Amino acid sequence: MLSRIQIKGYVSRIRPSGSVIPRLYSRNSHIDSSPTNTEENTKTESKEEENIEHDSSLPWYLREDVASQTRTVEVELPEIPEHAPKTLQQFLELIGKEYGIIDLELYDLSTLPEEHPYSTINQPFNYIIIGSGKSEKHIFKAASELRLWIKQHHGYLPAMEGRVSNALTALARRRLAKRAGKGPSATENEFGLGKNSWVMCDTKIDGIVIHMLTPDRRENLKLESLWAEDQPEVVDESGLDGDSIFRGFRRRFHTSARGLNQQKLQGIYELLLAQETTENVEKLKEEFDSDFSGSNIAEYNIKYDFYKSLHLLDPNSITEQELIQIIWDKYSSLSLVCEDWKQEITQDVIKYMGFLLDTTTTESYNKLSQFISKIIQFSPHEINLISNPEFQNLLWKLSYTGSNEVDSSVINQIIETGKSPDVTYTDYLTQNNHQARDVTTFIEQQETPIWFRETKMLTYGNCGKWREFWNEWDIIIQTIPSKDAINYWVKLLVFLSERNTVEQLRKFFVEYWNQPGYSFVEYTKNGERFNSKEKQAVKQAIKKLEIECADFPWFKQALEFASKL
Repeated sequence: MLSRIQIKGYVSRIRPSGSVIPRLYSRNSHIDSSPTNTEENTKTESKEEENIEHDSSLPWYLREDVASQTRTVEVELPEIPEHAPKTLQQFLELIGKEYGIIDLELYDLSTLPEEHPYSTINQPFNYIIIGSGKSEKHIFKAASELRLWIKQHHGYLPAMEGRVSNALTALARRRLAKRAGKGPSATENEFGLGKNSWVMCDTKIDGIVIHMLTPDRRENLKLESLWAEDQPEVVDESGLDGDSIFRGFRRRFHTSARGLNQQKLQGIYELLLAQETTENVEKLKEEFDSDFSGSNIAEYNIKYDFYKSLHLLDPNSITEQELIQIIWDKYSSLSLVCEDWKQEITQDVIKYMGFLLDTTTTESYNKLSQFISKIIQFSPHEINLISNPEFQNLLWKLSYTGSNEVDSSVINQIIETGKSPDVTYTDYLTQNNHQARDVTTFIEQQETPIWFRETKMLTYGNCGKWREFWNEWDIIIQTIPSKDAINYWVKLLVFLSERNTVEQLRKFFVEYWNQPGYSFVEYTKNGERFNSKEKQAVKQAIKKLEIECADFPWFKQALEFASKL
């Protein structure tokens, strides 16, 4: 027969008497925040401890544990904005009081100005909640409970990033069986970052996002600095070697911080482009220079675009030498010494060619040659610029000056939209014949692409070089596949209608409209059909020419053709 104390000790092994254990993981639970160590409880506990200590006949496995009672922890919730939805309060109380997530931080993004990189216009979230869990198991349990709570109250299971179950799937078990005796695979290494050390839940409810991290992971990532502008600058004090496999995880935050600074610079640049006057330009430049750190390639590229815009507004404020120096500073930066510059060099050459087009200098090719000679020294690899279509196109554009141009983009826009721009193309471009010849020879060292021939043809037409124009057309129409011919005929007609030169229109309708061999009408007779946009473009072009060409006999066939479309 067990004594009363023995029975009490046995039962206490199943359910500790007088203990207060917070139910951190259970749904719909309540944490009692009342004091637990009252004077009456303390006296009762002392008497029971004395009885147990003096009863040496009680076996050790039936003795009651003498331990301090668990204290409930009152989680402090962050202040909630007055305009916030009720669901925000619900989520904070749920993860804080029900699931035991502590050190909660709340960031309100809904009131940020539109130009801020984290305003609701630039990203989909309104509120960011960050909290710490005791362990990875704690976070996994809290995330699972949160997921089920949303399912129960809102009718769907939200996606959770970073939540990983320890249970093996059937596929994982089969793979382990195949690797029996071979040891663990390399992909099983967590590199010091345990599962569920960072779980993110996009609730899809009022733009609320919840981050739950272990204390160590939270300290390393410092997510708060992404949304709190008053956070101190992050300094890497890890002491890890640059070749350490853990270095990448430390750098993850720094990459995010650099991305934030990059977005600030991009925002300032966009404000500059939106300026209608030059009043605030100097202020924007000072703000840009103060935020510029030069920690990555993207910042240098934004600075180049920013300074280029300043140069085009006022060449005296930013000289060409100062603009080009930004590129040299990028390649000379010690923080970027390990970058692979091959692709970047190609892009910088193309950007510089665009700058030369905007400035319309007479020394464009000489400047480009000097620039390329210098920039290719920063890469040990061979830079093949000539095979780049954008380089070829810009190289050709540098051979002429003027802006009254009907190019491929204008023609395609007319065909797509069915509307002709409100521009009269009467003036001609001016082309340097020697430069055009040299560029053509340079590009045609390889097989000449059809798009380059089309570009040349349109340039000749815009420059008034009609003999060269028709020579290129004859080559194009005999080179392209027959299935593409009808589209090129439509482009030709649209171009001639925009330039509206009667002599060249007569040549087209007399020699190319309906002649044996290859002609516009011949292709339509052989089963080639317009699509709806091409048909509309043909009708619009002929209607536009009717005002000046209706009395010419060579134009009557075109009118009759258009009336039947």
